Amino acid sequence: MRTILVGLLLLSGCGMSAREDFPGFPGGTGGDGSGPGPGAGSGLQPGQLTAGDYDDNKNFERMQSSLDQVFAPLVDKGSLPVAERIIATVTDGARRPLSDARLAITSGGAVLVSLPTGSDGRVLLFPTLDVFAGRSDLGVTISTAAGTRSFPIPTGTTWTFAVPDATAALPTALDLAFVVDATGSMGDELEYLKTEMRDITQRIAAQSPGVSLRYALIVYRDQGDPYVVRSFPFDSLASFEANLGQQSADGGGDYPEAAELAMTAALELGWRSGNVARVLFHVADAPPHDDKYAPFLAAAKAAHARGIRIFPVGASGVGLAAEYLMRLSAFVTLGRYIFLTDDSGIGNPHEPPHIPCYQVQHLNDLLVREVTSELAGSYLAAPPADILHTVGNYDNGVCRDAGA
Repeated sequence: MRTILVGLLLLSGCGMSAREDFPGFPGGTGGDGSGPGPGAGSGLQPGQLTAGDYDDNKNFERMQSSLDQVFAPLVDKGSLPVAERIIATVTDGARRPLSDARLAITSGGAVLVSLPTGSDGRVLLFPTLDVFAGRSDLGVTISTAAGTRSFPIPTGTTWTFAVPDATAALPTALDLAFVVDATGSMGDELEYLKTEMRDITQRIAAQSPGVSLRYALIVYRDQGDPYVVRSFPFDSLASFEANLGQQSADGGGDYPEAAELAMTAALELGWRSGNVARVLFHVADAPPHDDKYAPFLAAAKAAHARGIRIFPVGASGVGLAAEYLMRLSAFVTLGRYIFLTDDSGIGNPHEPPHIPCYQVQHLNDLLVREVTSELAGSYLAAPPADILHTVGNYDNGVCRDAGA
């Protein structure tokens, strides 16, 4: 792995110590990845890293074009059948989005697929991925606390179902997991993660009174390292910070890492069911090995089925393969692809994403906004004061052609 950002953290290139990019830092890491980072107490301030984000579901045609062209050499290594996509929205009688409704596609009374709605009332359906393409006698059932209703299968690719006897309610809980590549380049930059995480979690708590908050952590490296995947299931913020503080970076060596094992392990963290916002930040700059694309994408498919929204965070040097897999995992789970930019002036140059438009913001502000949007039931756009600059023809998250 050449570079890594951890949660909110820029990581320098593979095999390079943090001292090479941040010469003022003391250095050295433990080979087993346990023990406090050597940069503890460095006094770093939050809000230094910069990033953009991109919603491939808002730019569906562009995503299909990218799969057919930019990412075409990678599709044979592993892909998901996403050429056909349906966005279904479930509301109550007042047309407010219903969180934690369960939408099922049935055929002859048998359930083919059953998916939970997010806080925005939405669920994605992929006819081939969700195994109902070409089936006859299809119908839809919507289950809520008020009971189950049946609907005829709609036409088109945008479906809306109103359930008059249900009452909308925003999530009362948040499960937030970080899956972090912790190979050799992390070094003292772990202090950026600690600093940014403290800022983010405090702001989320302040903006979410009455919400039950839990945090989980997975750190991973690669085969042959002292550990491959290390999991810390959902717990309190204090436990999360304590576990995070014991991690250091080492190992890796080559570019690909065991991302597929980490993402599979993330499914076993103990996610809550019910009216819960489920958010996973996957922070990395390297893909899995070429023969592990399929299990990586299988984990994304499972997250799609369980209502876990994936927000990958691409660090410097992310490369085409990592961008492909990260964007596809965000796309199928209604997440967004997040990527560091060079605007901060920190670390190595960041690989430009294959994205025509985005707004650059501070990373901590952006990640807080992604989480609070999941709790609010609709996307919270960045206020003008938070936007450092705009790339391309950006229109409320949609990339317009020049002159459009």
